[in-house]
Amino acid sequence: MAFEVLRGGGTRGARLTDAAIEVLRTNVAGGGDPSTYVWPFEPSWDHPVIERYGFKTDLRGPARDGTEQRALLRETPSGSIAFTSILSEREMAHASVLIYGAKYRRFTVPLWQHRTPLLAEAAYGSAYLAIETATRPFRSGERVCLWRDSFTFETAVVDSVLPNGLTLSQPLSRTWPAGVTAVVPVTIGMLPDDAALDWLGLAAGQIDVEFAVPAFYSMTLSPMPKIGGYSVIWLFDPHIRQTSAAARVRACLAWAVAQAENPAALVVGGDMLDGGYGTGANFKTWVRDPAGGNLPSLIPIVPCAGNWDTEEEWLVPDEGTSPDPFVTLKANYPDLFGASTWYTWDHESLRIIIVNNLSDYFDQTNQRTAYANCNPPGYRNQVNPDFAGITIPGSPQRLWLDSVSGSSHLWKIVVAHRGLWAPFDSDPRKLNRDARVPILAAITNGVSQVSTGDIHVAFHAGPVNGAHIFGLAGGYAGRDIDLQVLADDGVPCLWAQGKDGDWDRVQIATQYFDGDASYLTVFEVSDDTPAGAVVYAATLNRNA
Repeated sequence: MAFEVLRGGGTRGARLTDAAIEVLRTNVAGGGDPSTYVWPFEPSWDHPVIERYGFKTDLRGPARDGTEQRALLRETPSGSIAFTSILSEREMAHASVLIYGAKYRRFTVPLWQHRTPLLAEAAYGSAYLAIETATRPFRSGERVCLWRDSFTFETAVVDSVLPNGLTLSQPLSRTWPAGVTAVVPVTIGMLPDDAALDWLGLAAGQIDVEFAVPAFYSMTLSPMPKIGGYSVIWLFDPHIRQTSAAARVRACLAWAVAQAENPAALVVGGDMLDGGYGTGANFKTWVRDPAGGNLPSLIPIVPCAGNWDTEEEWLVPDEGTSPDPFVTLKANYPDLFGASTWYTWDHESLRIIIVNNLSDYFDQTNQRTAYANCNPPGYRNQVNPDFAGITIPGSPQRLWLDSVSGSSHLWKIVVAHRGLWAPFDSDPRKLNRDARVPILAAITNGVSQVSTGDIHVAFHAGPVNGAHIFGLAGGYAGRDIDLQVLADDGVPCLWAQGKDGDWDRVQIATQYFDGDASYLTVFEVSDDTPAGAVVYAATLNRNA
């Protein structure tokens, strides 16, 4: 059953009764072991979570070549798991019941370091959890914990592990919302005799626990992330100075910096307001300011030119576009752009390929030329020449793209501002289908991912000839998604989010790269999630 424990709180020194202890007992869906109690207090991530493993073998003597021979006596390792939790006064009362009334009993211990967000609501009576499973040690027949806080949780037995979720042996006994619900694999542990609470003041306390674990999950069969890779932080269309979203961009950056494993760069997919248009601090200045984005100086910024990173505003006067629409943007990042608006940025086995696909087209809805501020001379009523040349065979950018996409980097990712494949295609943000030709050639050369912005919807689609297509909502006006656009192109849509008039929904993502696999996690701050929440996670494999 699902339950909320000790809603009335507790007082220090209160007499503990068997009835009070029984409130904490879990009833495990699917028949698991009902004699255990869940330890529901998540670790303080300011302290380490330590797993210790013990293996047992029998020495069988040397082999013929002189090497030592051993036989396995224990299929899964035993050991312990230790961590520190900071507790509220109410949680301290809850913990008192557990450590003093049930310390000699077995506990269901969540493996917090392997928690993953619930990606879609799991309704009452459902037996399916939509989660990312590729990098978590979930196994058929073992238990998981659905957790919202220290007083709201439920355990269940896994029936089967699927690529994008879990099926359960029995239906859920309550509805669990997406984003704010964590799904956590568990193990069984015993508390030591010396477990004790330490009060930090009148309303908070601390407990250091180390559970003895007789048998961990299988280390050989359970997929777990490797240590030693690196992460990229993704941000699209922040529109600094144009919206009230700056505080939300800051909150998203704080989350990403804290979560990213070995962050290599912040890649920004355009519309930063980093050109000569407008007044106030540009993005590069704002994002480094401790009172602004507070991005650490050790994390480089890798920007892509957007249609708001220009010298003139969107509604440029007729033939009023500067000969070089991105002169200020290039001056802000001289070591990246140089004289052009495309470049590569390399880190270990990763190559980021920044392209400019802001070619012009005629907006039939508003009867004017779109992207005139990106393409001189800036005609208002006819299509301007393609300044960057992405749609022109044999242009400098096309020849460059053919060359750099053929490198030997394990991971190659194209970043463009304007959408290529997406669940949206409506003026004044029409997909740049003419630019698909060189991008498809780059995918043939081994590009594994294409990341685009501009349209203000979030999505993960593909694969397109082996490449993932990915974008995020920014800090400006949202737009309705249209899944039929991808369906018409024969491209699967794995996730999409967007709503017309949804202002100031800011999203950010971390992508951890480890060999042939990468792990994407999307976080947002919006009116729906003012405190911030993870809204999507997926495993992306490279284009082999």
